[in-house]
Amino acid sequence: MTVDPVDFLHDFVHIYWPSARSVRLGGDPVAGYYAGPFLLLELWPFALLPLAIAKWLWFAGSIFEVFVGTKIAESIVLRDMDRRAPDASRRANLPIVALAISMLSSVVVLDSLVMGQLGVLAALGVLAAIWVLSSRDGANHDLEAGIAIGLTIALKPTWVPWLLFFVLIRRFRALWIAIATIFAANLLPILVYGPDDVFHIAKLCFDRVDALRATIGNAHDSQHFAHVLQRWFSHVDGSNPNHVARRLAMFVPMSFTIGVLATVAACARRRGILDAAMIVACIAPLFIATSWPLDFTLLPFFQAITIAQALRQNASSPRRIFALACVAASITLSNVVLRFATNGASDLGGSTLIAQWTVALAWFASGDSLPAEHLDSVDRQDGLRRG
Repeated sequence: MTVDPVDFLHDFVHIYWPSARSVRLGGDPVAGYYAGPFLLLELWPFALLPLAIAKWLWFAGSIFEVFVGTKIAESIVLRDMDRRAPDASRRANLPIVALAISMLSSVVVLDSLVMGQLGVLAALGVLAAIWVLSSRDGANHDLEAGIAIGLTIALKPTWVPWLLFFVLIRRFRALWIAIATIFAANLLPILVYGPDDVFHIAKLCFDRVDALRATIGNAHDSQHFAHVLQRWFSHVDGSNPNHVARRLAMFVPMSFTIGVLATVAACARRRGILDAAMIVACIAPLFIATSWPLDFTLLPFFQAITIAQALRQNASSPRRIFALACVAASITLSNVVLRFATNGASDLGGSTLIAQWTVALAWFASGDSLPAEHLDSVDRQDGLRRG
């Protein structure tokens, strides 16, 4: 099979760095997927450097982000294990090994690194929010979690469904902090570029997204649920552009409707932190059109925590066997099928989306939801006063 070569750090070299350099010199961002004002502000120091130096600093920073994210994920996985069990230390080894293998072999993580994209940095923000909220120190970490998710969305607006995470766990203070952080992060560039340039750049971004709507809809690796369905049906009876457009017109509202219904159902009761994270990761591709495979950089973490939960079951438990089989299928879909059964980083059949939903099925099938350890400090204090 012939795989089309991909430029090393393509997005950074051809979009991010030249856009930041152009704006710094008084011009517009370069054509393509325009970088937003807050991302341009983050790229400002790189624009001061020659490209040859800037791209290697960006890559080194991305590798460091993978290391930090892996350590946070490892801490969450170990915290999630039942330490009271006599063989807890031995059982903890398998999820950590699975996390390491999945991270090292993950195509979605690798493509984010090779393309110079923001997927790993976005995943780091979400992992940080999960980590502080699941802390057992009794402190209220709404501020830190809200800022982490807010900055993630400011950098990568397609991750906006993660605001739903706070709704599912009933942390509305964190939700408002995240929203305030998003607004502040997008207003901060005004101090550097001025209001006229910032609003001009924002308008260019919105106009470009609108112009690329058809291109995104026919992208061969989009994991948006409507696009995956569209490709499946296109294989059945041809890929006539007019037929594809009609299918897309039908599938997109259907995808949004399913997403809304899933959201309402998920919000019906309070969720545990990891339950909520898994739900948001599954619902997001129903809404966001640009759901590329490299937007699923949380998958290795989800695979590891699901193994950790499955190991709570008895060795012969059908739940345990089913969950571990689903995790194995998820890892195969995301790390093997994506690379070797399709063209490079493309994902014609939606295997990344299916991998995400498969690991979610394993998570919810492997055991009951964890206790609501995410109760904030006010709830705990009220309980102590009543008790």
